[in-house]
Amino acid sequence: MQSTVGIALLGCGTVGGGLAERILHERGPITRRSGVDFALRGIAIRDPHKSRPHDIPPALFTRDAAALIDDPAVDLVVECIGGTEFAAAMVERALDRGRHVVTANKDLIATQGPRLRALAARRGVSLRYEAAVAGAVPVVRALEESLANEHVLAVTGIVNGTCNAILGAVERGSSYEAALADAQARGFAEADPSGDVQGTDAAHKLAVLVQIAFGLAVISPRIRRRGIDGVAAADVAAAARTGHRIKLLAHAVRTRAGCEAEVSPVWVRDDSPFARISGPNNAVRVLARDAGELFFSGPGAGRRPSASAVLGDVVAALRGIAERHDHGARTRLHGTPEPAIDVAPAFAGAECVARFATLYEAIAAGRTLRLHDIPHDATAALTGTAIVRFTPRNDERNASCHPERSEAKSRGGILHTLAAAGLVPVSLYPVWDDVPRANSTTGRAAEPVSS
Repeated sequence: MQSTVGIALLGCGTVGGGLAERILHERGPITRRSGVDFALRGIAIRDPHKSRPHDIPPALFTRDAAALIDDPAVDLVVECIGGTEFAAAMVERALDRGRHVVTANKDLIATQGPRLRALAARRGVSLRYEAAVAGAVPVVRALEESLANEHVLAVTGIVNGTCNAILGAVERGSSYEAALADAQARGFAEADPSGDVQGTDAAHKLAVLVQIAFGLAVISPRIRRRGIDGVAAADVAAAARTGHRIKLLAHAVRTRAGCEAEVSPVWVRDDSPFARISGPNNAVRVLARDAGELFFSGPGAGRRPSASAVLGDVVAALRGIAERHDHGARTRLHGTPEPAIDVAPAFAGAECVARFATLYEAIAAGRTLRLHDIPHDATAALTGTAIVRFTPRNDERNASCHPERSEAKSRGGILHTLAAAGLVPVSLYPVWDDVPRANSTTGRAAEPVSS
């Protein structure tokens, strides 16, 4: 067994600072759990004048991340910088020099994961990123290890705690603006929340899950996404009156052609397990051919949950080093990066619910759809709510459920039909089919691929 493993930490912000404190103060327990002694060789920082935790020895800090990585006494590099450009260069440098890497950087793995995993495999080292998805919820490790030989059919989740907290506050009567401000004050949202509320963060996390669960080279820019910044209080209220809640779901299903994946606010029934996820918590459901339905939930963001997830990867990496086990061989790309694949939207064929400005318009829309033989229900007439639910026709299956995109992609489609009648919905959402079935997870038949 190697005598002492050298650890280099890149970044000492919210997650990095919390991790550094735990590594320094929990050395005994970490050593016992991992089976190997270790030493923190240094912490790379950008701003030497920024306030740092007082219990971290100043001698550990350095501004030269590259030199720290190149130190022959370093065996494991933990990246907590964030971003993609500099972080990617440092992670690539570490892997190329034979260092094991742990990262909490979802943006990095979502956009460059296939390439970096291939490099790790070629160099015979491990690349771990549990904290990149769902904070302390151990879904990444479960997919990579416990379900490594499973045939995963679908993954679905609430993977952005900020959006979940905001939507919950709006349900309780808050305005969107007040809910966002409160989330920022409580540390759930960044000063610039656009990455969260526009769905980018959830798309990054979904890409990571798809890469692991399906073994496909999917990157987040290929995943269609819609955030909650367009969700109105009236939409939330309309959903509640019919026994639903609006949740930002990230969903992917395996198909014969590869996979379908999408991030969007959707209607979920009150009895759905996703409807019960509150505040900044996350939840991920995995549907596997043999293992069936598995549900993971817990804290998805914050200093302590994220640091806990990173530390779990550090312990796992230390164990691998102690056992001299080549974890790099676990990658499904076997050292050869594959080009990113195209991804079809997952909610394109799902049942949709349209809200109109007035009850009269909703009733008129229902009549218009009936005249065009488009399946729908009489929600407006039954509840007095200005909404209409309908199922896209077969020629609509590739159209978006987003009003701003659908008409351009489907000129003869439902929205075009309604617009021609002077009926344009105020909002439009997919309705989540929450019944976990191997053959239908999006409201239409999925096509499982034999392993």
